[in-house]
Amino acid sequence: MKLVTRAQLGWPASAAPAQTKTKGVKVHYEGTAVSQDLLTNHALRTAEWKAIRKAHLANKVENYSDVAYNYAACPHGYLLEGRGIGKRTGVNGNPPEPGALRDRDPARLLGSHRADGRHALGHQGWYRAAAEARRR
Repeated sequence: MKLVTRAQLGWPASAAPAQTKTKGVKVHYEGTAVSQDLLTNHALRTAEWKAIRKAHLANKVENYSDVAYNYAACPHGYLLEGRGIGKRTGVNGNPPEPGALRDRDPARLLGSHRADGRHALGHQGWYRAAAEARRR
């Protein structure tokens, strides 16, 4: 995977609060219909990423300090920086559809910044892990 930084996207440093401790990587998906053209056109994927950030910053109800996600992965082998490493995420959300966690390459690329290399899960995996921990 190739990293596309905030600077390369033309974005300033993230204003999101710091997050110094994590349990791993949570993979999130948009949860809305997206154009199939994103599968074959990387420029559209980058434009979509910028549009997501713009929408988040315009959302006065949620009052996001930045795009809610730390990174976005695209099927063209790029990892697009959002809030970045060491920043608190701005999302939670619903469990993904089955199979939403298809590719662990983003987790591998960011592996040296994770608390535990075994934890690269989708929302559903984190919810299940939290429920199991409460039963112990």
